[in-house]
Amino acid sequence: MDSHERRSPAGCNFVRVRWRASGREVPCSAGIFALPQRRRNCDGRPRALLQASATAPLADWIARLSDVAPDGEVTQITGAGINGAQRESMSDPKDLVPGKVYPLDIEMHLTSWVFPKGHRIRISISNALWPMILPTPYAMTTSLQLGGETGSRVLLPVVPVHGSRAPEFSPPQPMEERTDIKNEGFPWDGDMVQSCR
Repeated sequence: MDSHERRSPAGCNFVRVRWRASGREVPCSAGIFALPQRRRNCDGRPRALLQASATAPLADWIARLSDVAPDGEVTQITGAGINGAQRESMSDPKDLVPGKVYPLDIEMHLTSWVFPKGHRIRISISNALWPMILPTPYAMTTSLQLGGETGSRVLLPVVPVHGSRAPEFSPPQPMEERTDIKNEGFPWDGDMVQSCR
C-alpha cells in the first residue's frame, strides 16, 4: 500500500491510497487495510475511485469505510453505493458490458472521524448491503483492478489533527439579581439544575 498526500487550497489534505497485490485483481467484498503511521483526522466526503468489472449486465458496488481497533473491534465510519447501470446517469441507465472495466466514483456520506495511531483504516467493497441494497438477480463475478496509476483507490479528506490553539475566554461575570421578575405559582430556587447533573 502506498499513500501520497496533496494539499488543497482550502487547507484540507487528500490522502490517495493505492493497493498493490500480487495480481491485478482482487475479488469484491474483500476488506483492504491501511495502517496510518500517525493519527488521521478524516473530515468530509471520502471517495472510492474504483476500476471495476462484472460478468453480468447489472451490478451494484458498495464502499464502506471502517476503523479497526488493535483489539479487532470495527466501527463503520461511512459508506455509499452505486448502481453500475447508473454510472453515467441516474435518469438514463445503461447495462454493463460483461468483462469491461468501468471507472466508478463512489462519494461516501459526510463524516468527521479521527483514526488513532495503531488503528487500521479498512475499505470494504461489496455488491449488496442487505437489507438496504438487495443483490441483483444475476449470478456474477465482479473484480477490482489494483495497482499502477489507474488502479482502484480511496481518497480521504484529511485535515491536521492539531490546528491552532483554542481561544481563551474570560470567566463569566456575576449576574445581578433581578427584582422586576416575580414568581407566580412555581417556586424555583435555581438549585434544580444542579441536582439534575
